[in-house]
Amino acid sequence: MKLKSFPRTLQCSFAAVAVILMFAGSASAAHQYKVLHDFLDKPASTPFGAMVADAAGNLYGVASNFWSTSCRSSQHCGVVFKLTRESGGKWKYSILHVFKGRDGDTPYGTLVFDSAGNLYGTTFQGGAHNLGTVFELSPTGDTWSETVLYSFGTSSSNDVQLPWAGVTFDANGNIYGTAGSGGTTFHGGVFELKPSGNGWQESVLYSFNGDDGSVPTANVVFDSAGNLYGTTGVGGKVDAGVVFELTPSSDGHWTETVLHSFIGNTEEDPTSGVIFDAAGNLYGTTGACGSCNGSVYELSMSAGKWSIRILHAFNGSDGSIPVGGVIFDSAGNLYGTTALGGKGGFGTVFKMSQSGGQWTESVLHSFNDKDGNEPEEGLILDQGVLYGTTYKGGAGPGYGVAFSILP
Repeated sequence: MKLKSFPRTLQCSFAAVAVILMFAGSASAAHQYKVLHDFLDKPASTPFGAMVADAAGNLYGVASNFWSTSCRSSQHCGVVFKLTRESGGKWKYSILHVFKGRDGDTPYGTLVFDSAGNLYGTTFQGGAHNLGTVFELSPTGDTWSETVLYSFGTSSSNDVQLPWAGVTFDANGNIYGTAGSGGTTFHGGVFELKPSGNGWQESVLYSFNGDDGSVPTANVVFDSAGNLYGTTGVGGKVDAGVVFELTPSSDGHWTETVLHSFIGNTEEDPTSGVIFDAAGNLYGTTGACGSCNGSVYELSMSAGKWSIRILHAFNGSDGSIPVGGVIFDSAGNLYGTTALGGKGGFGTVFKMSQSGGQWTESVLHSFNDKDGNEPEEGLILDQGVLYGTTYKGGAGPGYGVAFSILP
């Protein structure tokens, strides 16, 4: 196992996340940039995960006291927050839930709505065994109530644990996700939660063994046939991570196939997940390595085999360490963030456009620390506007910001 650092951008890549999990610039007029909220120290300091929007355009996310080691005594173990769109372009920040340890600790993953308007997510730690939880937040008027659906470490000694990413629903309302540790060989795995008469029943669909991947920290996605796709940050042929597929059988067993094993250099550290285009190609980002600044890649199938194409390799001045992944707009353009690099070295928001099969990258915004620093998470696109968060920076105490940018 390669030793890197934690959090993901403090050195060049994916880092001691693996060790911890295994063991236990100014905007132009054309690209209007705006800070929606500066995060403060209490009750949670740092935003994590991409935000999610409701039908009214309000934004929801999670924040954690990342550097705190005493959350249970302070009962400030992270929050779920809401940014409410108000008149005059203003946004109101409110806290929907404060985690207190037993109900969750340190939420990192992106939230997801169900069809009834309830929010679902994970916490990296906390719960009955301090190995993480899956939770639900349900609204009643202006009040939200939390229910812990599952505490990891409950089902068996081979249970996965310490989930970094958010969760995904299937068409039947079952929940799927990844956890970066635990499993049969402590390389992490993919889990499923099904509703039952006694609450939610968890099962581990697949445990990684290192050679086929290790330490997944991103969510999984479905294709139209019901197969699951995702990444692991390390593991594989040269311990540089993999893209995998899980295929279900009629008896409930899931089979893993490694679609691509990264080989280092621009192919290393895929800590973000993958997305599909309309043709069934997969897209994602790799973090960084000693001699590179990360990349955006495409996986496409031809003659029954998947092949990788590096669409863009970052050079530092246009960004570095794109750990947040990418999203599409309706025109087929890709958008993402780099945690470092750009004009001031504080990270960028970038766009990639395609013409004749060739992709061109442009920087929409370079952060300057006062307007944000280290955008480690992905973006969302809502009503033609991009929204995201930064891990540091801002005009306040420097605990990060929520921002918008008009691409």
